[in-house]
Amino acid sequence: MQMTIREVRNLRKGPRGGVFGIPALIAAISLVGLVSALVGDELLDVISWTTLGIPVAVMLWAYARDWTKVR
Repeated sequence: MQMTIREVRNLRKGPRGGVFGIPALIAAISLVGLVSALVGDELLDVISWTTLGIPVAVMLWAYARDWTKVR
């Protein structure tokens, strides 16, 4: 399931999204990664590495975005 930019923006603006939309999405992705790491091997390991890497990538993106605003 791939979200479009419009759907991500709607998460921020919508009544259910608001402040907690994106953090809740990141938490759900992390939960999928943790469960898949505990449950299985091979394909589930790939899924776990990918889903647990997404929050790290989001944090690095946010940090880089703030860093460019400082300059």
